[in-house]
Amino acid sequence: MSNDKSQAADFFHVSAKQAKPFEYEDPFNPQNTLKGFICRKDGPFGGSLFITHINNVKLNEPQKIYGVPKLLYPYVDKKNSDDLEEFEGAEETVPKKKKVPGSCKYKSNFQTDDNVVAFALTNKWNGTNILFFKYSDNSGQLFISAKTKGSATLSDTQFGDFFALTKEALFGSNSSERTINPKHPPEVLREFCRRPEIQSISCELCGTKEPHLVKYDFDIALKPLFMQFKSGGSIEPIIDPNDSRQQLFEFTNFADMCHICKERQKRDFAINDEYRKKNNLEIRYEYNHFATEGAVLYILCKPNRLLGQYDLGSDWIGVSNRKLYKIKPKDIEEVHWGTFGEKQKALVQIAVQKMHLREKEFSKESLREELDIGPKEFKRYQNDILQYARQYFNSIPKTSKTKSNKKKK
Repeated sequence: MSNDKSQAADFFHVSAKQAKPFEYEDPFNPQNTLKGFICRKDGPFGGSLFITHINNVKLNEPQKIYGVPKLLYPYVDKKNSDDLEEFEGAEETVPKKKKVPGSCKYKSNFQTDDNVVAFALTNKWNGTNILFFKYSDNSGQLFISAKTKGSATLSDTQFGDFFALTKEALFGSNSSERTINPKHPPEVLREFCRRPEIQSISCELCGTKEPHLVKYDFDIALKPLFMQFKSGGSIEPIIDPNDSRQQLFEFTNFADMCHICKERQKRDFAINDEYRKKNNLEIRYEYNHFATEGAVLYILCKPNRLLGQYDLGSDWIGVSNRKLYKIKPKDIEEVHWGTFGEKQKALVQIAVQKMHLREKEFSKESLREELDIGPKEFKRYQNDILQYARQYFNSIPKTSKTKSNKKKK
């Protein structure tokens, strides 16, 4: 095993077989070819990059790009039916002892590395995640590129024109620009470019041109979510004080925090319910059937150490353990598998599309991971799910993997 691969696996906190090689032409800086390794294991380091070469020149120091952490559920055990409890206001037709899917018991405690001082609930935008990151060559020249969640790069695919739409969101629909100038960046990247301690910024590409479950009233936009530090990958959420969907709270205890999260879930469900009534829509897991996907929970700590060489002062708070949580309303969260019908097939299609986009191999484990359902539900319809998923997976035109997606000479 090469020393580069061993170092990459150590950075990713995974075995060597989960550190996969990549080589590709940077779509924003087409004069550059990047080579290195990507983390193929879901979790806090999933999708992270370990860049070893630029234009076939070995870097003096490999560059570590932290990926976007997988969002976690805030429950005791999402997959454990014993942790389920009834929602308030459940229909009277539900038997008293019957547990309502999706209404899980919150954890009583959350593991953190530092002293918790606050928490934030920000809007969970519904689109495709785009991570912009900085890298530099051996001469010190700085470049900015971007990638989707499970890939080493950003490209247009059979599932969407992600690169073209990202350029449109950055520069406008009539612009031919593609290179991001770190000294004069688009507005959404200005703070990211200004601060040398920041390595990357996570944004959601969303709008009517990138349709998902939630209906938006704009064509396409990049919504900033959070920034990540070069040292340790600590996360700083981006909170707009003028947006009612972005809320910052002082932390008192986990019980109060969980109560506020539950209230947010109820509020978001009411927003979706009102939207469906207004537009005469049923509760269906389909495009444009929701007004919100919920919120993301950031548990904010005051670090007991400097973030690398940068002293950010005593007021800085952020997520130091790279754990983020999804706080979804019950209509988004509930997935009823009482039968394997058209609704369930649609969920399988979405899961398979995510597998393709994230360059995952087809397997029972990766499919269940993307479906995000419990073992009992999966086991009950396993044969139907796998048969339909494999047929759909094989029907999708195959594209070259990241490793071979390199610059032609």
